[in-house]
Amino acid sequence: MPLSRKVSQGVTFKVEAGELVIARILHGGIIDQQGLLHVGDVIKEVNGRDVSQDPRVLLEELQAASGIVVLKILPSYHETIPPRQVFFKCLYDYDPASDTLIPCKEAGLRFETGDILQIVNQDDINWWQVCIYKAKRN
Repeated sequence: MPLSRKVSQGVTFKVEAGELVIARILHGGIIDQQGLLHVGDVIKEVNGRDVSQDPRVLLEELQAASGIVVLKILPSYHETIPPRQVFFKCLYDYDPASDTLIPCKEAGLRFETGDILQIVNQDDINWWQVCIYKAKRN
């Protein structure tokens, strides 16, 4: 089972086959806004330190950084398909704070019955990213 970690800039990574791989990028986060990193990219070094075998080195370097962070990455090559616009209407209320199964409550989105959500990322079949398109009117 791959090891998974979250970094506050909105990226989750995993160790897979001895390499540190970007597993997910949170829509709207710093990493997503910059557009420089992509799911599947392999992080080789951070500020000259090898991170491929130990994700704790990445966390240490990012926490210690007080300015520019230099990453050496092996980019993933995949064809970019334009996202389709998908919306849905909520049939029940949801609060991530009370969900015992969500691994990162800060990334969860609270919504109410009648809200309309827009799916903004479906890269992970088990964890879609959405935003509230239109909140229900009282």
